[in-house]
Amino acid sequence: IISVVHVCDVTLRKRLVEFEETPTGGLTAEEFETIDLEEECDPPAYTNGILKLKENLEKAKNKKELLDESTEDIDLEMTEAISSVEMSLVEEDEKKRKLFLEQRKQSIIEKQKERDAKRKWREENPDLPIAEEDEKKRKLFLEQRKQSIIEKQKERDAKRKWREENPDLPIA
Repeated sequence: IISVVHVCDVTLRKRLVEFEETPTGGLTAEEFETIDLEEECDPPAYTNGILKLKENLEKAKNKKELLDESTEDIDLEMTEAISSVEMSLVEEDEKKRKLFLEQRKQSIIEKQKERDAKRKWREENPDLPIAEEDEKKRKLFLEQRKQSIIEKQKERDAKRKWREENPDLPIA
């Protein structure tokens, strides 16, 4: 047989063992000639290949599920980490804003105290001359402030006049 089919004896033995595992392998020579089996059977090598393929497919599905779960876990961890960082940044910004506002408030209070002290000193010492340069700056400031107030009043008067002249038009 080996010389006819050109296979080695190991392969031949393997095929005979596989044939024994089939329903036909359990028949005698006479039964094999007379009985017609209703079911067909694939070769064991083919069947084993299909089983291995199914096992590999199942392993791949399990690996995919594990990867999907891992990916979901990583996504969740990343989302939590990003949220945590964002909250920290918001808290840090809020702290900086509060610190800035507190410093600004202190600065305004200090400036107001300085102005009050200067005003009180001037009231207590009306006879003492104010430095000439300071007096010029004060007068210039007061003049600019007066002009600003006058300009704003003119704008308000113009708006009021326009509204009176155009009562049906919507106000912008």
